Amino acid sequence: DIALSVDPNHCRALYRRGVARYRTGNHAAARPDFEAALAGVRSQREAGAVEEAEARSLADIERRTLAYLGHIRRFSAGERTRCKRMFEEETDGLYADRPGPKPEVAGQEDEGPVDDSDEAIDAALARARGDWTCCPCRRNKHGRPKVE
Repeated sequence: DIALSVDPNHCRALYRRGVARYRTGNHAAARPDFEAALAGVRSQREAGAVEEAEARSLADIERRTLAYLGHIRRFSAGERTRCKRMFEEETDGLYADRPGPKPEVAGQEDEGPVDDSDEAIDAALARARGDWTCCPCRRNKHGRPKVE
């Protein structure tokens, strides 16, 4: 980043920052750096008046940059297909060992308004705890019927 603060179009610094971002797994941030480095290499080559050693260095950066861009494109395409596959409609349900969602019955409406009174909530909690009975008498803490 320091070299790029001095010369923001330095192709070797852009390439190296792109490699650093690529190796940390930040492909989205590496791609613009590689594309800018590739554009810089091509513009320097078109400008001409480049020494032979510098021309070899630019060709090496171009070759490596194209390889990294190819990897990023393949990774993005693979990620896109994995995401599509993840959200495709499953016919057997979400898990193979569990049934799918219950089919909706035509004409079946909601059960009506929800009773959220204190008594209804207490009754639901009592049913969830398992302290419900089928007879009008209540059970004490030992599970025996208690007549009121």
